[in-house]
Amino acid sequence: MQERCFMILNLLREADGYVTADALAKSLHICSRSVRNDMTQLKLQLERLGINGLSSKTRNGYRLELTDEQWKRVDALLSVDKTQLSFSRVEGGKYRVLELLLKGNGVNLRQLKQETYSSGREATEYLNDARQWLRVHNILLHRRKGQGIFIDGERHWVRIAQWNLYRECMHASGAKMDNESICRFFEIEHNYNLEYIPKRLEKKYDLYFSAESYIRIIFLLTAVLMDYRRKFSYHFPMGEFRSTKMERSMSIDCIQWMQEMCGVCLDLEERSFFKFIIASSEIMHFRSRQRQVEFEYEHKPVQKLVNNMIEVVGSVLRTDISADQVLIQSWEQYLCAMSTESRYGVLRSRGDIEIPQGNAPIRLACWLGSQLLEEKLGMVTTEREISCLAQHVEAAVRRRRRNIKAILVCNENPGAVRLLAERLHNAFPDLQFIENCHSYHAEQIIRNQNVDLVISTETLPAMPRSKLVTIGAALTSGDIAVIQNHIRQYFREDVPGLTGLQPIQTLFWEELVLFLSGNESKNEILHQMASLLASHGAVDKMFIKSVLQREKISSTYFEHGVAIPHGFPEFVRQPMVAVVFLKKPVRWSGSDWADVIFMMAVNMDSQFEVQKRIISFYRGLIQTLSQPEALQRFKHLTTPRGVIDAINTMMAPNTNK
Repeated sequence: MQERCFMILNLLREADGYVTADALAKSLHICSRSVRNDMTQLKLQLERLGINGLSSKTRNGYRLELTDEQWKRVDALLSVDKTQLSFSRVEGGKYRVLELLLKGNGVNLRQLKQETYSSGREATEYLNDARQWLRVHNILLHRRKGQGIFIDGERHWVRIAQWNLYRECMHASGAKMDNESICRFFEIEHNYNLEYIPKRLEKKYDLYFSAESYIRIIFLLTAVLMDYRRKFSYHFPMGEFRSTKMERSMSIDCIQWMQEMCGVCLDLEERSFFKFIIASSEIMHFRSRQRQVEFEYEHKPVQKLVNNMIEVVGSVLRTDISADQVLIQSWEQYLCAMSTESRYGVLRSRGDIEIPQGNAPIRLACWLGSQLLEEKLGMVTTEREISCLAQHVEAAVRRRRRNIKAILVCNENPGAVRLLAERLHNAFPDLQFIENCHSYHAEQIIRNQNVDLVISTETLPAMPRSKLVTIGAALTSGDIAVIQNHIRQYFREDVPGLTGLQPIQTLFWEELVLFLSGNESKNEILHQMASLLASHGAVDKMFIKSVLQREKISSTYFEHGVAIPHGFPEFVRQPMVAVVFLKKPVRWSGSDWADVIFMMAVNMDSQFEVQKRIISFYRGLIQTLSQPEALQRFKHLTTPRGVIDAINTMMAPNTNK
């Protein structure tokens, strides 16, 4: 039965009474004559299935008059083909275009119009939507005269795009993702029961995959099988990074079991892809403690890096987010996936794709933290990945500001305590009041519970100053101001142990400050700055190549005309920063123009004092960029000595309070 007949049958089932041919034609974007031809074919198909209830009347239209048993048959028939219906109807035909492109060799515009039941203009709009969708998946869409419309992308990207298409269509239609729906997607009768492979993996390695990863393994294995049948050959870009012992063992088992079940002989490139399938799958739970310890040990470098990165980011933002378990787990999962994809070389530069910028200071802080990834794991992060990390941090900052746990200590009568607590809740909805207590029990409650703030009407000499706020029982406007200042000081800005930073003195030198006309190109400026750093013994000759390579991966432009290029830390001998002021801005990337450039030649792992000074520099830079007048004064400096003095003033303690 053709897909359009299924759509007509579904419309008749949902209709209450007769439906005219014109109404059906309008819903399907076809002519009435095509509807009448399809109705003739649909009636014949239903009669072959023993369903004889499709009736028609002149001027009334068509209607289904079925018995209960026949209605059950129709429902079963439509449920079987629910996936195919969703591909062409969800998102106005975009998914149908993607299905044709990802599963076939090529199509032309006439075929797209027929498959999506649309006009030429609508088919072109669907094609443009599909082009944007495919670009995110690193697949290009080409349209050439005489060749039609086809896609250009490596096979592993096509497989991942097929998985994302399948998942989105199943979620949009509300259908269940299982082995049967995977077979319908690839239009095959069976896939040799590949669903038993993840089951055997779970049993052998005492673990449970997440529900989506379980289906994802089956889907990608089926995609490998389909490409083997079509005799596709390609090069999977396996990097030089080694895989973990568990990943190698599980991938080898997958290959052996698939060869036994399907009778296929996979080449070495497919075996590399199998490692990627397993390494990028999410494990929800380990049934064996020994397996969990083994997994954590193999990913220990990433887990250790997460704590260091969060500490650096929190230091720049002056917000303590090191205890946010949601942030820690989210970063661990995301960085493990990033390390897996980076290890197998499937990450690319995506500078031409629009990405959410988010909060600029948070993105800058995450960019600084990402330098640890480059040094420890050799992972070069793109703008998209930094934005994803920044979104997690932004959520953690909101949780930090919203979930300040507080208790109220008051020795007044219960009625006065409840009234004061209600007034505090109305004045500070972000505070989460755990308990109201007497001063006699306050110390015990604070010791047993994780309390961030103590608001007391009594004197508590043993309480740390950072947690205690003393107010009056009447809660005047002055008391509210005292609480606001305390929250702003201890929960929004300061981080313990980082208040004694000294101005930067060893990273910035007068000899490393240049004033250029702006007639130079971007590459000429970068070469000149790298040569200046090399002449002072800060970097070696390979540093400039790493800077240019980093620029190809993602732009280092920040905002307000400031760019911060940097190279790989292994080429840094001594931490230094070169500064260039341009009379005329130079095009940095896309529509971004820069007139102040900081070339960072730093190694975060060299000395802790250097790391603290770098954090101090970014703090001051964020504050300067947020003040237009201060930024303009900084950009109009004309002497190297004035630049160094301005940076030292910017970095001085307590200048942002």
